[in-house]
Amino acid sequence: LRFRLREFSGETKDASKNSAPLSLVPLAWALVWWVAGLYGAIGMHTRSVHHPALYLTAAALSILLFEVVGRVLAWSALRRTQVLLTLAMLVVALQLADTHVNPFAGAQFFAWLLAFIVSAVVLVIQERDNKAWGSAWQHVVLFNLALALIAWELCWRAEHAALSLAWQYAGVGATIATGLAMTTIGIRKNVWPFGEHAIAFRAWSVIPLLAAALLWTMVANVSSNGTVPPLPYLPILNPLDLAQLAVFAAAVCATKNLIGIVGANKNTALLISAGAGFFWVNVVLLCTVHQWVDVLFELSTLLHSVVAQAALSLLWTTTALVIMTYGRKKIPPSRAMWMAGAALLGVVVVKLFANDLGNTGTVARIVSFIGVGVLLLVIGYVAPMPPKSVAQAQESK
Repeated sequence: LRFRLREFSGETKDASKNSAPLSLVPLAWALVWWVAGLYGAIGMHTRSVHHPALYLTAAALSILLFEVVGRVLAWSALRRTQVLLTLAMLVVALQLADTHVNPFAGAQFFAWLLAFIVSAVVLVIQERDNKAWGSAWQHVVLFNLALALIAWELCWRAEHAALSLAWQYAGVGATIATGLAMTTIGIRKNVWPFGEHAIAFRAWSVIPLLAAALLWTMVANVSSNGTVPPLPYLPILNPLDLAQLAVFAAAVCATKNLIGIVGANKNTALLISAGAGFFWVNVVLLCTVHQWVDVLFELSTLLHSVVAQAALSLLWTTTALVIMTYGRKKIPPSRAMWMAGAALLGVVVVKLFANDLGNTGTVARIVSFIGVGVLLLVIGYVAPMPPKSVAQAQESK
């Protein structure tokens, strides 16, 4: 402290500079005692239910004090202890996750709010003064932590209100979509902190959120049968499907922003998006069969359902029609896309003769065969195979 005071007054600048690394030792030792003292006092004199809120409050106020003192004494090392607040927030979040409680219960909401506000304000000041340490990763960690806490809170609220899994998954999906939209728009519009730390946010926020969106799409749609009381089930127009559409829209925009910047491959992204979308449409169809035809929402039962099998045949044929028509009308025409639709159409034909043909005499079987036949005629008329020469010219480019 004496060296810092003399440095602030302009005395012995060289001596202070030479002793700077050594001065970090007593600073670290003092911080250990400071943290241990606060931890011990909170643990001894308060109830355990209040510990998370008090830990967050003590950490936030301590960092605020260190920032003020560090500015007055021109003590950069003391100001850079702000990183401890980020670490403390992560530790508290992990402790709460282990107890499976509401993260915003009681005063914890205000404690979290104070911690995030102090972190943001201190980082803004330090970035302006060029004193911030690891500000990029701190912004990313704080943003991801905020999203995780919000998703956790929404899921807990839905479960506490005895709502179905669809409501709980819808809250998580809405949070993922919001996070992707915020990062994408923030980077594109150069909004702080996304614009100033675009590389870090793309690598450690956007890409993990895209992975989380894909995982959520698979888990949420398989785990939920679409029941959303007190609302009636309507395909697409229900909380889970609306959240899924929001996730798809945000993911597409985020992927477009990544392509050509971090080495993302357009064809790979398109393939993954198409696969996830096709998977979701199939699940929506099966949920509709479950809700409206009263078929048990189990894979084995649905596979043996004549109605479900007929509906899948018509859905796959319609999907093939869309793909093949788009591949034909695309400029330039895409022979590969047309072939992908034709392959799906081949799967439908095999399915008709290997599975659906066994349901002899049922109305669903008749509708399935007639519907697929009509769609095949439509495909032959509106989506013939693109000329080979055009496809080859496209491949040569």
